[in-house]
Amino acid sequence: YVGKSVICAPWSDLARAGDQDCLIIADLDFDALEKSRKEFPYLRDRRPESYFGLLGDV
Repeated sequence: YVGKSVICAPWSDLARAGDQDCLIIADLDFDALEKSRKEFPYLRDRRPESYFGLLGDV
């Protein structure tokens, strides 16, 4: 992936790569992800029909 990579936890905690080449390793907490999706059901409110036309042939 070309630069500016970000790992973001469900509650907006960020881990960012520096300006130099580096490797970031993160432990994924799928229980926390499931909990956040129950507390903040943002996926329910998605409206893909509103933006799919902007994506073209992705």
